[in-house]
Amino acid sequence: MGLVLFPGDADNSSPDVSWSYSGFAAFRRRLAETEGFVLSEMSGFGGERPWRDVSTALEPLLDHPDDGGDDLSPVECASILVRLEAITNRRAAEGGDQLLQQHIEDARQLAGVLRLCIDKDVPLAFLRSPPTMEPLTRLPNVDVKPLPRRKVKGCSTCCHGSLPKER
Repeated sequence: MGLVLFPGDADNSSPDVSWSYSGFAAFRRRLAETEGFVLSEMSGFGGERPWRDVSTALEPLLDHPDDGGDDLSPVECASILVRLEAITNRRAAEGGDQLLQQHIEDARQLAGVLRLCIDKDVPLAFLRSPPTMEPLTRLPNVDVKPLPRRKVKGCSTCCHGSLPKER
């Protein structure tokens, strides 16, 4: 399961950005560190430091429930976008490890979604995404064989009573 951020425009073709919960947590931790504070010290993230003690345009994004909660307004999106792009441009110029590069790409995707929210004057919505699972028959290197059918003695419920008799 994960999280999807998307424009609240009821247009299913609009771009979105998605993360696993752990990926989104790592992304927000890095943003908070860039802004000069530790997210785990903040109220709502295991700490006691109130949000009024920090000053960042990213607060609506950082201090938001992973899923649910209120949508972010186009005005909040604009504020987040300006700061997010400044951070992204600076960090991209610095280079860095593979995780930083992934966070930069995530930030750019989020910036595109924020820009669309601003342009369309719609909120940014947060949604928990359903888990995705490949069918067993599609997993590589897995030999799936059907189990033999057996009649369960004394069972007359469900499918057990309707199974063909063994020969």
